[in-house]
Amino acid sequence: MFVAEYAMKFEYILRFNAQDGDDACRSKRFKDGRLRLELQRFIVPLYITVFHLLVENSKIMELDHLYSRKDIQSNFLM
Repeated sequence: MFVAEYAMKFEYILRFNAQDGDDACRSKRFKDGRLRLELQRFIVPLYITVFHLLVENSKIMELDHLYSRKDIQSNFLM
């Protein structure tokens, strides 16, 4: 699942939670949830506590990770 899809599902489910919490709490839950491990490795050390910044940085890291994998595969096939 891509980060954008995960973020939409996360926010949808969060609407039904009576204890929504603050940005730091939501950010922690987002990171500890189903965020892929290869993205967690880069995102967690940044200590981002603002939820929308965490989501945007996760999307950027995801794109970077996807492009780096394509570069590796294309170099391997040459």
